[in-house]
Amino acid sequence: MMQRKNHFWTLLLSLILVFSFACGLTAGAIDVDIGGSEGDFTGDDDNPTTNKPSVTLVQVKFESDDTYGTLDGKTQLSLTSGSKIPSASIPNVIEVTTGSFLGWVIKGEESKGIVDLETYRVTKDIVLVAVYDQNVTPDDSVEDEEDAAEAASEGLLNKDDHIAYMQGDDNNNFRPSDSLTRAEACTVFYNLLLDKDVKITKSFADVDPDAWYGTPVLTLASLGILNGYEDGTFLPNAPISRAEFVAIASRFEEVEPGVLNFSDVPEDNWAYDSIASAVAKGWVSGLPDGTFGLNMQIDRASVTRIVNAMLDRTPDEDYIDTHDVRTFDDLDKTNWAYYEIMEATNAHDYVADGDGETWVALAD
Repeated sequence: MMQRKNHFWTLLLSLILVFSFACGLTAGAIDVDIGGSEGDFTGDDDNPTTNKPSVTLVQVKFESDDTYGTLDGKTQLSLTSGSKIPSASIPNVIEVTTGSFLGWVIKGEESKGIVDLETYRVTKDIVLVAVYDQNVTPDDSVEDEEDAAEAASEGLLNKDDHIAYMQGDDNNNFRPSDSLTRAEACTVFYNLLLDKDVKITKSFADVDPDAWYGTPVLTLASLGILNGYEDGTFLPNAPISRAEFVAIASRFEEVEPGVLNFSDVPEDNWAYDSIASAVAKGWVSGLPDGTFGLNMQIDRASVTRIVNAMLDRTPDEDYIDTHDVRTFDDLDKTNWAYYEIMEATNAHDYVADGDGETWVALAD
């Protein structure tokens, strides 16, 4: 009987040991799984926030000189560093009659010119200041009339060779309704210079000589065709107004006196004489509402009309219609300036006649 009892207790003890061992293995497996999961989410047990990214906020403020325009909308916001300014967060600019809005510059970095807010990323606190075409008095109104007359030179532009002085973009679009920047306007006239070997004697705080527009801008300035603004800037990336473009164009010839009746061009306006001369020569006319559109941005199509008139160039519509001239994907004959643009973008040989010119052949 005693032997049976010992056997029973021995068996019971063995079962308890086996059961305890199995439970220990199971518990150990559970502990490992849970520990692994916690490690994946928290990283460092001593500092659970180690792997959380830090966020840097920057402040953006908008300012304007109320003399020229006011801002409508929120004028201060916080953004994550490295982000772009949402277009919906940019306040609307309400212009007044003394100025036309050109764009935004960064306070303290005005020499860098107009900021392209579609691509600019904010990495520090900044103040954006609205720039207007009347924020500073254009030096284009030359004070000394004798100097102005001396600066105007009929022989500067190539009127004999009908080169292509404008071109389209890489997508084969001409963009006739797009505005022209001040730098692009200088490039148009630079392309037409008979002699481009000009000693550079002028500079602007915001014009890099090595920029694509550096040579055209500084060349025209050195010739006395343009002078920029009194604060030493030129604002190359700002859209050029109709008044500014005509003022530059008029410097290439002697100014012809005239009288204007445009409601938006008073006699004491800095561009009055230039506009009057351009109108008298038939280069430009006013708008249907009786204004000249003094501060309106000039579009690329209108530029071809003015420059062709300056150069006595007239498109040969018959030749253009029957030959393989260069055309653009965004332009057809329904556009009012179609033939003017063809004249400006297709180099050609021609024969002058009483009614204008007859194209003979396309040129390189």
